[in-house]
Amino acid sequence: MANASCWTRATKGPQEPLPAAELRYAACMVARGYRTDVGQAQVSSTSDRMILDTVLTEWRGCRVDKVIREPWTDVPFADAFKGQKALECLSGRGYTVVDIPHMVDQADPMRPTR
Repeated sequence: MANASCWTRATKGPQEPLPAAELRYAACMVARGYRTDVGQAQVSSTSDRMILDTVLTEWRGCRVDKVIREPWTDVPFADAFKGQKALECLSGRGYTVVDIPHMVDQADPMRPTR
């Protein structure tokens, strides 16, 4: 699958390895040598290209599904402890994991207040 493009469906089919379309797409991008956002971190490989099946196996083993943010909450991760452990696991397997700084909402000086 190394020559395939990185596209994914929004719904998970029975043979798809990761639960979220964003994770399946991110794994493909990392396998091709790109850096991509995974939850509140950027993940890349130290290698230019990897076999996609290897990336998927390692990501499943690290439980990367615990890193994704639940869209209906204000919490960065569904379970922050498990999300952090998943990122540490990726780092331990040789992936480069860099935290994305949390953006703090600031008042817009151009927005009128009451």
